[in-house]
Amino acid sequence: MRSIRVSVALLVCLGLGMSVSCGKDTGTGAGDGAVDGGGLDSGDGDGGCVDGCSNEGAVRCTGPVVQTCGAGGDGCLDWQDVTDCGAVGQTCEALGDIAECSGLDCPEPSGRGLELDGVDDHVAMGGAPGLGLVTFTLEAWLRWSGSGETAGSGAGGVTGIPIITKGRGESDGSDVDCNYFFAIHSQTHTLTADFEDMATGANHPVVGQTPLAPDTWYHVAASYDGATWRLYVNGALDGQLAVNAIPRSDSIQHFGLGTALDSAGTPVGALDGTLDEVRIWDRALDPQEILAGLSAEVTTGSGLVARWGLDETAGTTASDDVSGFTGQVSGGTWVEPGAPFALVLPLDEPTLISPADGVLAGTDSAALSVWVGGVATDPVEVTFWGREVDPDFAIVVLPDTQYYAEDYPWIFLDQTQWIADHRQDLNIRAVLHAGDITDNGDAAPDEWMVADAAMSLLEVPQPGLPDGIPWGFTVGNHDQLPHGDPDGTTVQLDATFGVNRFAGRGYYGGHYGDDNHNHFILFDAGSAAFLAIFLEYDEDADPLVLDWAHGVIGAHPDHVVILTSHYLIRTGDPGPWGAQGAATYDALKDQPNLDLMICGHIGGEGRRTDTFAGHELTTLLADYQFRDDGGSGWLRIMIFSPGRQQLHIRTYSTVLDQWETDADSDFLLSYQTSLPPMAQLGQATTVLPSTQVSYPWTGLSGGATYQWSATARRCGAERTTPTWTFSTAP
Repeated sequence: MRSIRVSVALLVCLGLGMSVSCGKDTGTGAGDGAVDGGGLDSGDGDGGCVDGCSNEGAVRCTGPVVQTCGAGGDGCLDWQDVTDCGAVGQTCEALGDIAECSGLDCPEPSGRGLELDGVDDHVAMGGAPGLGLVTFTLEAWLRWSGSGETAGSGAGGVTGIPIITKGRGESDGSDVDCNYFFAIHSQTHTLTADFEDMATGANHPVVGQTPLAPDTWYHVAASYDGATWRLYVNGALDGQLAVNAIPRSDSIQHFGLGTALDSAGTPVGALDGTLDEVRIWDRALDPQEILAGLSAEVTTGSGLVARWGLDETAGTTASDDVSGFTGQVSGGTWVEPGAPFALVLPLDEPTLISPADGVLAGTDSAALSVWVGGVATDPVEVTFWGREVDPDFAIVVLPDTQYYAEDYPWIFLDQTQWIADHRQDLNIRAVLHAGDITDNGDAAPDEWMVADAAMSLLEVPQPGLPDGIPWGFTVGNHDQLPHGDPDGTTVQLDATFGVNRFAGRGYYGGHYGDDNHNHFILFDAGSAAFLAIFLEYDEDADPLVLDWAHGVIGAHPDHVVILTSHYLIRTGDPGPWGAQGAATYDALKDQPNLDLMICGHIGGEGRRTDTFAGHELTTLLADYQFRDDGGSGWLRIMIFSPGRQQLHIRTYSTVLDQWETDADSDFLLSYQTSLPPMAQLGQATTVLPSTQVSYPWTGLSGGATYQWSATARRCGAERTTPTWTFSTAP
């Protein structure tokens, strides 16, 4: 591929309104960026030449094409196409009397390489005694994906993703010690190396400083001169350690690429990435030799023991063209091209400038802006991505209100009024009552009057909610008389919150049997449909009710399902099952859309997560009835964030006007929902590092939620930011 010079003095970012700021005065030509000496079309008195140019030798950009002014076939001066910069992935730029292609000047990869899958692909060469060394240099070109399986070099050593190894942790003080272990450190993602010594089998690990970015070609090397470990990244010293010990060069452990093998040849660890130009020397190369080896394939040299070019096109062998150490390839794919044999400097991840994550940004537009760091002479390409997502929404849980109904009615009323008042700003989609609505069931009609007044506040019509906020309840043991007897009387409950109260409401789904003790509601939250099902307190867990619940859930496979029952678990993490909770889980766990179960009954907080057939089901307990004033107005507010794929459980007191922030009261859970793919918004094609890059995202809808990110790319290297979120004002 032809290399096209990058004009680093010039910073031009083309593409859909992109702008940059780096403190440099770059200037531009007039109009379309052409530099044509101010000439006009030569159509007046020049023999009929029209639509040409008047200043021979002038140059300009027309879109991505470089043009020059010269004599055409008709004798007139015309604009002649010189180079289509778009054909080589760059842009046309004009400044002063120069117009040229400019963009990413990428080194051209050559040859082939061996791609390993990070699961079980590797190259093995048996015991290979000729590769057992006392002093050595290990070097390779490496493009790592960012993942893989680790191996260890032994007790007191290191754990890492193997690159070049002769052995791994197996024993101490014998010929099954590790001769050398060169890897990517499992925690720091820097280079690391180790050996076990001849005297005692002790380990001597060294760790580098530079994290290796994913999907970027690096030249990596490790050397040991009999006294000091040295690690190199792209020819630069990256770490060293004085050791003064003798490596176990008589090790019978096997040699491997992309894995680590013991004396029986059993592999552990797997590199996910591509290897090229692997070389083993029997001496420590000096820094100048390391640097010189970056730019070309090396097949000869003083002390070169083995060299695998990995240029094969097929087959299961990797040839050594120095000493004949042929490797057996397990898995792996021969790919083209291989290493670039020229440095591609690693990228810094762009950092956020604006808008800040989670803020309200404008009404119909937002200025997206990131900072591109890195080396000031190495341009990158920055692409902005975006999508609209469902806004955050909340579902509120009313824990046991029994003492409010009995002694503190104003707190019950305060809670539901607070919910109604904050319906829009919190985007509250439903309210779930966890049972024990009252304390004394049929024995206290006045308590039901309080409950009626409080819950009626949720039923006031609101914009978009003609039936008020959707809500449902579970029958608690104190709502039954005698307490805890599902066959007892519920006259007051049935009169207050029976089927007749809910029938005809758009969100009411139906009930089991002749009463409303077991029922369900349906509601939407953005593009997601929810089903909330409520089961009566029953320690014996009526199997007919559970069969009904199973059928209701099964009939709504596209709904996210939340089940509420008064008593499911006790406090703690994991909270132990109650009898009804265990039976409910066993009966319904095979429903893949049942994601959450809610309960009260036991004073305190608890949670547990169970997995069946790969699906996680989380159960949450919240009950504050034994705190001051029957519970001090504490609520559970579950904030669902589709964009962040998370559920934030929060706890708030409407009486105290404060949030509870301990780990049992404020925590995150996963909320998996489908998201639209990111769409490309715009691209800055030539950006110098230490630059702010911005994109004006226009045409947004009011009252919506958006996500965006930015990707910096240089040749084969790429870094993408986290995904950030903002909302627009209605």
